[in-house]
Amino acid sequence: NLTLSGDAEITSDNDVYLANGNPVIVAGELTKQNVATITPNEYTVGTQVLAAGTDVTLSNDIVKKFAVTPQITTNWTINSEGKLQQL
Repeated sequence: NLTLSGDAEITSDNDVYLANGNPVIVAGELTKQNVATITPNEYTVGTQVLAAGTDVTLSNDIVKKFAVTPQITTNWTINSEGKLQQL
């Protein structure tokens, strides 16, 4: 699992590949605006790509700091529960 908090951000290509299907864990407040772009192993509506750590509640403010790598024909986003949804 990848756990992020504070001023964490993924630099370079800004991409986090979720090869084993485990979500990124948000362990605390995130201060950066563009934390990472998530590429899931499978693009399926409802796949959990973000999860809240202890004493953290996912919210639109948190999930909007993450992007999803688009597919050729479909753009994706993350809902307030940390799950994939199509745009």
